[in-house]
Amino acid sequence: DLELRAEATLTRTGQRQIAAILHSLKVDASAVQRLYTDLTQRTVPQPLQAVGDVDLSGQVSYSHKRGVDFQGNLSCAAGAVAAQGSYRDKSIQARLSSKAVDLGKIASKPSLLGQASFDIEVVGQPRQALQARGTVHHVEMNEYDYRDIHFDGCWEKRRVTADLSVADPNLTLQAKTSFALPRPVET
Repeated sequence: DLELRAEATLTRTGQRQIAAILHSLKVDASAVQRLYTDLTQRTVPQPLQAVGDVDLSGQVSYSHKRGVDFQGNLSCAAGAVAAQGSYRDKSIQARLSSKAVDLGKIASKPSLLGQASFDIEVVGQPRQALQARGTVHHVEMNEYDYRDIHFDGCWEKRRVTADLSVADPNLTLQAKTSFALPRPVET
């Protein structure tokens, strides 16, 4: 079911500040399914079912002048992801990294996808434009372990542009792409 252990401190100085530390938030898969079904009146999508039990820990702080800073770790049956970043002046800057996430488990395609490790950075204004860049250190696809995939892309309303390079021992690839989505993406 649901286990929550958290510590929060509110500091009142000349600037309003809040700091919270979440030692552990553990939610088992059945609790996630019940909550999702109760809130949406739909069955839980397969990718959400695949993550199983979830354990979240981290910290967040807010300062009137500095905005929000966060860092945390999420682990589940599909692997673990670490996140850190900030939100200031309607802009986000975040880093996501993982040493091992099982994409096949999440996508219900274990014969097509397997483990992946990555470091990704996202910067921008969520309702305006976002830029993502990063490295996929390895990703298993069709029983081959692709390595050293680098990307740099931008999304702005309907327009997506991206550069991709692969420096795998068995595949060298450089690609640039740009396309428009049929209608603006609502966030």
